[in-house]
Amino acid sequence: MSTLKINNLSKKFQTNDFYSLENVNLEINAGDIVGLVGRNGAGKSTLLKLIAKSYIPTSGTIEYNGNNIFNNDYILKDVGIMIEPVFYSYMTVKENLEFYLEVHGKQEFKKNIDDILELVDLSKKKNNKPENFSFGMKQRLSLAIVLVDEPDFLILDEPFVGLDPYGVQELLEILQSWVQERSISMIISSHQLSELESICNRFVMLEDGKMKDIQIEGERSLGQYFTGGKDNK
Repeated sequence: MSTLKINNLSKKFQTNDFYSLENVNLEINAGDIVGLVGRNGAGKSTLLKLIAKSYIPTSGTIEYNGNNIFNNDYILKDVGIMIEPVFYSYMTVKENLEFYLEVHGKQEFKKNIDDILELVDLSKKKNNKPENFSFGMKQRLSLAIVLVDEPDFLILDEPFVGLDPYGVQELLEILQSWVQERSISMIISSHQLSELESICNRFVMLEDGKMKDIQIEGERSLGQYFTGGKDNK
């Protein structure tokens, strides 16, 4: 059984005369790390927000572990979602993680806090408030919140955006470490094609709201796929 199954999914916003997504189909199996690519405005964030139940589809269904996500409450309780950084600047780093777990009734995962903060290199900042953090540190805090309750599935929307090369590599190593240690599934969107190649085992592309699988053959790179053979990574 697929972990995530999307069937003929379409989304049209009332203010638009076009579909942001049209008849999208996608299956993600256990252990799949799927890279979602496409130009700005192609519908990547819309798709991820639909999977996260932030939007309601115009038509079609999304199933998680065989259950329609829009017909079941708490169906995404084992899903980690990082679409936009979400934390409270007036709380310390540690308090943010504790509050997240308390709100979601997952206090049993408080034992993970120190290890997660070590993983994202924020253990020395755990008693600091994030209001003056750099963008990269805020991204790492957001990722810590996503990972602390040991999710089985991750939804990550442009986690590398705004980071310098060092920050990108740092965040990538965190994700690689997490993937290697646990059998999880993930869908991750990014314009950082070379970074996606280092972590994903499958790629799908959205173009004008429609989806297609990307097949990378031989030693061709993801960057070369988009440039007709010339690698512009």
